[in-house]
Amino acid sequence: MSVEKRLREAHRWLAQAWDDWEAGEALLERGKRAQTAFLAQQAGEKALKALWIALGLDPWGQSLARLLRDLPPEEAKKALEDAQTILKAVEVRLGKG
Repeated sequence: MSVEKRLREAHRWLAQAWDDWEAGEALLERGKRAQTAFLAQQAGEKALKALWIALGLDPWGQSLARLLRDLPPEEAKKALEDAQTILKAVEVRLGKG
């Protein structure tokens, strides 16, 4: 797959991730926490798959842990740093940061 085609596909996956995220936000406003959690997981999975595709790798499966664990080490480190930023933001919102 050409770099251009690969990046288009990665952007498509990322757009799907944002769609899931936005749908989750809308459901959260209606008090639908279980559905929100599911869509947040889906958004994370699709965002990681977009990263895999952008790197020229073939993502498979639906396990967030595996998609993260099997990234090249430098990319996995960056993704974990991003996740840590999110966790810290949640701690601040909960009054623990």
